[in-house]
Amino acid sequence: MQHTDITQQNIQEQQELIKQLKYENLNLSIQHESNVQTITEYEIKMGQLNDLDLLSTKIQDQLKQDLEKTTQKITTLRSYFVQKQVQNEESESKLLLLLDRLEQIQKKDDDKNRQISDLTCKVDQLQKQLNQNNILKAETEIFYEPYAIQVTACWLVIVGLFVALFCIAAKNF
Repeated sequence: MQHTDITQQNIQEQQELIKQLKYENLNLSIQHESNVQTITEYEIKMGQLNDLDLLSTKIQDQLKQDLEKTTQKITTLRSYFVQKQVQNEESESKLLLLLDRLEQIQKKDDDKNRQISDLTCKVDQLQKQLNQNNILKAETEIFYEPYAIQVTACWLVIVGLFVALFCIAAKNF
């Protein structure tokens, strides 16, 4: 009996031990479940962090591209403005040259206009002199024409008298 008691006691101890092991197994199972859930949450958070890292990397890449594009545009605009400024300076110098040329032409035109004005005055003076000469000529012709006829007639008479006197004198000799 003692042997059965020991066996019985061993069985009870084993059953007790099995109960404890089951209880510990249940606790470990619950703890394992909790750990799995914690790991899953951690993995989700890590995934989210990885997603955030990827998103951050994408945003940084996009910002770099935008910065490069903006820098290119600024460089293009700067070169465009520099080119326009050079063109404006060239246009300004050409305009100044044209203005100088215009002033020279205007001075020449003014000189020519003065010369034309002087020539017009001279022509007017010559026209007045011509008119005065024509008036004097007309007056002379009107005034001296009868006298010219009379003078011519007188000369003819005088010449005729000399011829007659010469003839008479030649006859008398």
